[in-house]
Amino acid sequence: MNKSKKILILYYSRTGVTRTLAESIHRRIGGELVEIKTSYYREGILGYLQAVLDATLKRIIPISYEASLDKNYDLVVIGTPVWNASLSSPIQTLMSHSLPKTKQVAFFLTHGGSGAKRVFQQLESLYGKSPIAQLNVTTTEVLKRNFTAKLEKFIQDLTPSKKEIQRAA
Repeated sequence: MNKSKKILILYYSRTGVTRTLAESIHRRIGGELVEIKTSYYREGILGYLQAVLDATLKRIIPISYEASLDKNYDLVVIGTPVWNASLSSPIQTLMSHSLPKTKQVAFFLTHGGSGAKRVFQQLESLYGKSPIAQLNVTTTEVLKRNFTAKLEKFIQDLTPSKKEIQRAA
């Protein structure tokens, strides 16, 4: 990845699965890695059920993050878990507020086995831009560290080809 490119990776992870994927992406492309946080959800099954209900109902919840999103970025990469075939409420909340200006956007998500297509559509609709790359990885693939091929394809999609670089010059 071009090190002079200003890159922001934003993600939310309730259980650490999406964080693992975000950190893997960050190691490959660099940039600023920012975790969206909330103290809204409890641990365990009650926290999970509340998260699923909030995602299904597209609720806005309290979030925090340690970054200034008013900078201009060349690329913003947004990651979320899929909850009941829906975008996680922390990322829904983030995207309903001001997002950083960017030339390009990419999305990644983790899921239990379904809902990826719908969440990608939600992300694109909320951001208002088509992504240059999308990555979806199951929870099992992350836990078993069996996502290298998918990650390589995603990184390749993020990296402009020589032909694209020549056109832009």
